[in-house]
Amino acid sequence: MRSAFMLLSAALLLLEPRAGFAQEPPSDSPFGGFTWTFGGGLAAPVFDSSKRFPLGGQFDVALGYRLLDRLAVQVDYLYSTYGVSADVLQGGSFNASHTVQAGNLNFLLSVLPRSSSVELYVLGGPGVYGRTVEVSSVSGEPVPSLCEPGLLLCFSSVAPFPTTLAKATEIGFGLDAGLGMSISLGIPVRLFLETRFHFIWGTIDTPDGPRKANGQYVPVSIGFRYF
Repeated sequence: MRSAFMLLSAALLLLEPRAGFAQEPPSDSPFGGFTWTFGGGLAAPVFDSSKRFPLGGQFDVALGYRLLDRLAVQVDYLYSTYGVSADVLQGGSFNASHTVQAGNLNFLLSVLPRSSSVELYVLGGPGVYGRTVEVSSVSGEPVPSLCEPGLLLCFSSVAPFPTTLAKATEIGFGLDAGLGMSISLGIPVRLFLETRFHFIWGTIDTPDGPRKANGQYVPVSIGFRYF
């Protein structure tokens, strides 16, 4: 009887630490936590935008908050810059540049658990976009009129080089959606590769009435991500 009591006491002593440990909350709670990303790369105008702007470059940063283990909300800032295709500018008689700045509110959903060494995710949300096109003469000759909604410009001018011929800025709303993957570096920061599609609604006034001036861009980013 005494031997049985001693065995039962020993078993309870062995089980007691495990029971206490099981009652403790997990060290890494699935709720809460700030996130950030920083990256850059190429930016490709697509659809109608590809007829007016060549391949460009971009960088983007984001700051967010992890709502659940696989769900985060983040604010993104994107800056991209492009040239202007020579055939759009009447035989290359202009020098022009194009920039796009965007602020998006995105929701990011991870396909795999956050603890995985390889992470796959999708993201998307609405945004406010600022597009600017600046045109100047490069030949020193009088500049003919130009009305091109895709360039956000419709004007008639005889301004000689180096005077800035025209500068237009369009503020509009849009959406972005994309997917990405990240690889663990053995530290909280991950290396990521991501691509998105941005669609921007816009219109400009022309002598014939309002014309659509939508924009479509696909930036591809590589950089670092903490999630």
